[in-house]
Amino acid sequence: MIISISISELTEEVRKLYLEDKISSVHIDYAPSCLVGWVGKKDKMKEVIVYDFSKFAQLINKHKDYHIYKAKTEIIINIL
Repeated sequence: MIISISISELTEEVRKLYLEDKISSVHIDYAPSCLVGWVGKKDKMKEVIVYDFSKFAQLINKHKDYHIYKAKTEIIINIL
């Protein structure tokens, strides 16, 4: 399954960080059903919710293998 998230669907704050390439280690957090990443320097990292799926779906870790591709105008999640 492939999920495509346009950057226009991100909050303004997250979109700015994404376009500036300041979000690292983007991954799925299954407990809150969110796509999350980290912002900041090594000693002051802050977790940020990139996209919240909980409004319309409950993600389960049945499919443990996935790849996330960060394109300029979208985030693509390929669940294997």
